[in-house]
Amino acid sequence: MTVTTLKANIVHRDLNICGGGERLSLTVMQAIYEMGIEFEITTFEKPNMLRLENSYGKEAASVVQKARNINVISSALSEQVDQIYTEANYRKRYDITINTHGDALPYYNCHFSKNNSLTQCHFPTAKYHIDSQDEQYLKETRVLPIHNGAKNTDITATGSITNKTICFQRLKNSYLNLMRNSVVLTNSEFSKKAILQELEIEALVLSPPVEIEPFRNKALLSDQKDNIVLVLARVVPYKKIENAIAVAKILKENNIAKGMKIMGNLYDDDFVVGDYYYTLIEMVKDYDLADYISIEINVNIKKVIEVMRHSKVYLHTAPGESFGISTVQAMSAGLIPVVPDVGGHTEFVPRKYHFHNIEEASEIISYAMNTPLKERIQISNSVTKFSTSNYIRSFQQLVKNLRSA
Repeated sequence: MTVTTLKANIVHRDLNICGGGERLSLTVMQAIYEMGIEFEITTFEKPNMLRLENSYGKEAASVVQKARNINVISSALSEQVDQIYTEANYRKRYDITINTHGDALPYYNCHFSKNNSLTQCHFPTAKYHIDSQDEQYLKETRVLPIHNGAKNTDITATGSITNKTICFQRLKNSYLNLMRNSVVLTNSEFSKKAILQELEIEALVLSPPVEIEPFRNKALLSDQKDNIVLVLARVVPYKKIENAIAVAKILKENNIAKGMKIMGNLYDDDFVVGDYYYTLIEMVKDYDLADYISIEINVNIKKVIEVMRHSKVYLHTAPGESFGISTVQAMSAGLIPVVPDVGGHTEFVPRKYHFHNIEEASEIISYAMNTPLKERIQISNSVTKFSTSNYIRSFQQLVKNLRSA
């Protein structure tokens, strides 16, 4: 008897961004691979293995090399999508499509259904971009208007209002069709509520995978912890890192903590190339905080763990974060999380560590510095449920349920 090997297509805009969503995508690949399902990757950019290894470690990144093929497409609405999913080849090529970037990438084909498509939507971000006709979103999805036969040109140079309107309408149709014809997964009750409100779609909550063990094993019981505040986030405007600098100003003025370390990824191909980073650097100078704050970009995972060994408090600065993987990492390492009072992180961070403004954040940091080891261990224990192994088991069960439906 011939045994048919199942085949999957895992879709993600760009793994080289190296954020939490990209880490989730790698874990999905691992979960699928462990089930004996062959997989391909569909993306805008060929994965940069050195960059992935730097951010996640060689073991986690190595799963990319187990893909049987990598489809590099030019646009979310590219004709290549239809070429991949032709009527004749669809079932022969894929048994399941998994979009791990469904919050922003409206990758849809008419063959998708709730029996063969899973979509991870961290937050209905695409809906907001489309409704506001955010031109930056056209660049992020690589959807540019065709003007006199030209392609891949700058929208501001060649695009008319009519072309923009058509592009946004096509993106909207694709996004709504994707979400309606997939089993939609999300990362928190906060995000689930937003998806229901914006799209009238009931999502399933599956908390994202977090590498708990390395942080917990190497940093939790460290005897080298000092009064350091850590900020860990991609260096992009929506992470609101300027709020951390404002908090640091208050901390220094009141002689609280020894300093703040800000760490995050920033690559040349980010759409906000460098400008935001240099704005932060100037802000540190203007506030006379050069001796209090250090900002490091593109550090490897080993360096992050080492800094956590020496830090006591983790500060998250972006209100409305859909989950907060770096928050969980810090908690597993025994850091006290200080987070905004709006977002998915409020579902697992104790209420007494939620802040409403920077003044309140500074006050919480002040007393969090004196948190005893016993409570730090309790904080760490509380997030073990978010481990990668737990996620893989849950995700694999979802795939089995999808296949048996």
